Amino acid sequence: MPLVLSKKINIIMIIKDVTNRGQGYSLIAALLCLLFVFNQPAAISSEISAEAQNLIYSCPMHPEETSAEPGKCSICGMFLVAEEEQDDHDISEHDMEHEMAPMLKNGKPALFWENRDSQAIVSKQHKHSSDHENSPVTQRLRPSILSGESAPEDQNLQQSSVERNEKHSEKGQSTIYICPMHPQIKQHEPGGSCPICGMDLVAKENTVPAGDSPQVFLEAAVIQNMGVRTTKAERKILHKLIHTQGLVTADDDRLISVHPRTGGWIEKLQVLTEGDRVERKDILVYFYSPWINQAQLKYIEALGELDQTSFEPSKKTEVAAKVDARRNSLRLLKVMDMDIMRIKNSRKVQNTIQLLAPQGGVITELNVSEGNYIEPYQSMFTIVDLSRVWVMVDIYEHQAPWVRKGNTVEITAPAIPARSWSGVVDYIYPTVDLKTRTLRARIVVDNPDEALLLNMFVKIDITANTPKQAVLTVPREAVIITGERETVIKSLGNGHFQPVDVKTGMRGEGSVEILSGLQQGDDIVVSGQFLIDSESSLQASFLRMSE
Repeated sequence: MPLVLSKKINIIMIIKDVTNRGQGYSLIAALLCLLFVFNQPAAISSEISAEAQNLIYSCPMHPEETSAEPGKCSICGMFLVAEEEQDDHDISEHDMEHEMAPMLKNGKPALFWENRDSQAIVSKQHKHSSDHENSPVTQRLRPSILSGESAPEDQNLQQSSVERNEKHSEKGQSTIYICPMHPQIKQHEPGGSCPICGMDLVAKENTVPAGDSPQVFLEAAVIQNMGVRTTKAERKILHKLIHTQGLVTADDDRLISVHPRTGGWIEKLQVLTEGDRVERKDILVYFYSPWINQAQLKYIEALGELDQTSFEPSKKTEVAAKVDARRNSLRLLKVMDMDIMRIKNSRKVQNTIQLLAPQGGVITELNVSEGNYIEPYQSMFTIVDLSRVWVMVDIYEHQAPWVRKGNTVEITAPAIPARSWSGVVDYIYPTVDLKTRTLRARIVVDNPDEALLLNMFVKIDITANTPKQAVLTVPREAVIITGERETVIKSLGNGHFQPVDVKTGMRGEGSVEILSGLQQGDDIVVSGQFLIDSESSLQASFLRMSE
């Protein structure tokens, strides 16, 4: 093959090889090729000039934008890239392999400067090109060719851009300008261009306002498969029905313990066992006490003195007062008026006295037996009247604002499923239990047939106080509670959804009061909202990672 044609093919392959390696090598290839042409015969220069005249520059993004000279695309601003037109004559594949064989190095195509014919040219022209080393463009694009290392300036180009972006982010600037083709190129000042492709930097749209969650788009088929249902936030009066449990206890006003007023012995016991029913003034025991007998003797003596005053009228008033005092002493010792009348009529001491039931009810405690000695501090009997009972209920802390004294209550017992009772909240205790974190309330219930027994388990439905004005509410299942925030999923229409943080108030029967975050008429998701919230949280994480 002629020398001129061989050199021509070699130069064309050099231009192809270096141009494909990137923009940074294109300028170096052009400079070296020109230097090579200056030292060759005129025939080679004419061949190179003919090839250069056939180069066309086009935009990588818009191929219809072409030019015969280097420049920028009028549409996107990218650098135009040279494209070689097909020559009229074809180069045989055999000749191509023959000329490119020396350019193989370690099984890989070698750069043009590693060719035997090109090494001398590079060495000869290295001194000539040293005048341009201090040029800013040359310093940025010049690679360390012979050493095989990339330019430090090229390595630090993107890093410096990122550092500038971080500095501006620290200053709180929100608008970021990026390259559409190379998003890693960022700056906070408008009007710049990408140092890689030359495109104008454009402002990055902030699709998620500060403090808001990203929107989620779902296809209609996905919405159907997820079973997404929506409802509207509306204003209404909240109603609250508190469901809780309770325990039947005795009414303290109808619970009586029977004690002796002085020490003595149980001579005869009329009550046989606990659970016996007694009526008011029924005889409980026959009680013997020496101190009661002494009081009877003093009373009998006072009665004798009163009888003698018929001969001395001046002492009658004084003796009558003494008789009354002795009679009151017997009454204080729980001697019944019937026994006192018997003592007065017989003028004899009654060895035992009768202790009567102060009220009707059921004996719940029996602490004595016949022959026992009893002191005044000891309880002999406990009598409970079950015609009215108390029900003690536990209320959770968040339910406390709803419960007030006077609230009506409906009571049912699992043991008696066919009946219900009505009651009223009588008292709310002012302390919270440390272990259960509940508040105790007392309910008064009429129990005329004594169907509610002591310690019976019952279910309570308390009709709570309701606000007088309508408030903005959403269904309780629409609110997602994470422990740190409360969120609802707002439907924006056309398959778009967005999580919205809300502040809730009182919780009614199936509804929650919304204090802030929503407006009346907003569409709220009530089914499938957890999956949508998870997707939005995932998108928010990706957005934070990309900034």
